Amino acid sequence: MAGIAEHFWSSPDLSTGLNQLLQFLDATKGMAAYLAAIAIFLVTLEVRFKRRKAMRAVHELRAVAHLIDMHQLNKDPERASSPEGPRMESGRAMTVAEIRHYLHYCTALLSIVSKIGQLYVQDFPDATAKAAVDQFENLATGLSSKIWQKVMILDRIQADSGVAGAENIASAGPTKPTPVRADSV
Repeated sequence: MAGIAEHFWSSPDLSTGLNQLLQFLDATKGMAAYLAAIAIFLVTLEVRFKRRKAMRAVHELRAVAHLIDMHQLNKDPERASSPEGPRMESGRAMTVAEIRHYLHYCTALLSIVSKIGQLYVQDFPDATAKAAVDQFENLATGLSSKIWQKVMILDRIQADSGVAGAENIASAGPTKPTPVRADSV
């Protein structure tokens, strides 16, 4: 704008200055479109880099959530008392209390992983990245609710077994405190 104002002040008359300005604009109208496209590209470049980084991180967190889910799959409550039931790394059969603790830890891990996903987009106002994190949180919540169904079945099995359940707990050694579900806080 300052250049245009200076051009009009330095031109001999107004019609000559206006004529020269129109010729300049006519000659550069194609260039203006290119310059606008380049400006838009450069302005959105940082957002696209951040989005790509956030999406990559959410994909890795999704893989971690599926790994947690895969590791708890063989902790089937119906087979808790059977010889082919869930086993520890040492090969020893897990008691009902140990399976319950393991499943509690799995839900806590899923909750932590889901909160980490929210931290990735906490200060990033991109709708696409936030939608991906919300989908991931729904996945983690769904996996966690399936695990909690197993915990409830274990509680029912232990309540039905009565004394046998108490023996399983006593043989498991000292009881560990039950972790609090992070999504219930």
